[in-house]
Amino acid sequence: MSLVKRLIAALEKCVPEFDPAPLLADLPENAEEETVLYWLAEHLEKQQLMVYFEWKEYTGKIPNLKPLKPLDLSACNADFITDLIYETPPENLPWDIPYELPYLEYFNDALKPHGLRLVTFAYENAYVLCVNDDEASLDALAASLKEFGIMLIQNEAMSKDEILACVADDGENFN
Repeated sequence: MSLVKRLIAALEKCVPEFDPAPLLADLPENAEEETVLYWLAEHLEKQQLMVYFEWKEYTGKIPNLKPLKPLDLSACNADFITDLIYETPPENLPWDIPYELPYLEYFNDALKPHGLRLVTFAYENAYVLCVNDDEASLDALAASLKEFGIMLIQNEAMSKDEILACVADDGENFN
């Protein structure tokens, strides 16, 4: 279980308002990918530090996470991203478009001044976590998660102008 304890230590350095005690008191039964993923999700959701949603049902709302609550993100409206999809000819949209929309990247642009970032665990659907925007601690977290076969997607920040450029030319740049 030393790998699990290293993961908890990486989370402690990376995740604002994280309390390691509940995880340390209830270690996972084994170190298998799904077991660790569901154990993490259960504990982090209880602390309001992680949210889960299905990509195809996500409409670009800012995740309800404890570190984001004190921030005024009201000006960060991602509806323009959804509108761009409706303006793009369907033949130019890839089949996996719900997975490609840069909602989190757009939010990360607004979170940059606060030293925060939204990351996801690569899995069938989205497990979203708010972390400190610090490359060293993110790299340590990514390495620790990789020990369990879980990939961390860091969702680099994109401004509105960068997103508009991404979908320019009839959506050819979505991929």
